[in-house]
Amino acid sequence: IPVLVANRSRLMRELLRSLLTEHTDIEIVDAVEPEANLAEHVSRSHARFLIVDFQDGARFCNALIPKFQDLKILAIPAKKTFSRIYWADRGIHSQRVVTSIEGVLCALRESGWKLQSGAIVGLQKAS
Repeated sequence: IPVLVANRSRLMRELLRSLLTEHTDIEIVDAVEPEANLAEHVSRSHARFLIVDFQDGARFCNALIPKFQDLKILAIPAKKTFSRIYWADRGIHSQRVVTSIEGVLCALRESGWKLQSGAIVGLQKAS
C-alpha cells in the first residue's frame, strides 16, 4: 500500500514513517511538508493514501481527490480520539477512524474493500 505522509510536524512525519515501515504491506513512498506540491508528489509516487494533519484534511480532499480519484486521504488530529478518512466514489465521502496506530493500519488495509459512509474504521481493533 503506497502511502505519502504530509503532516505539518516533522516529528509526526518521522513517527508515522517509523511505525508504518515496520509493516511489510505498507510502503512509505515519501514524507514531505504539507505545503510541498502534493499533487506532484502524489502523481510521481503513485500513492494510494495521503496522511495529513486533521485541519488540512478537507482542504487537501477538495484539491486532490478530483484529480486523483483513487486517492484516499487520512487526516490525523494531534489531540482527538477520531481521525477522518476521505475518498471518492461518485462524490466525496468521509468516515471516522480511531486515532491510534491500529486505527491507521486498519484504515490503510481496509481501503481494498468498500468503505461505508458513517461507519467507524478501526474501533474494534483499537479498543
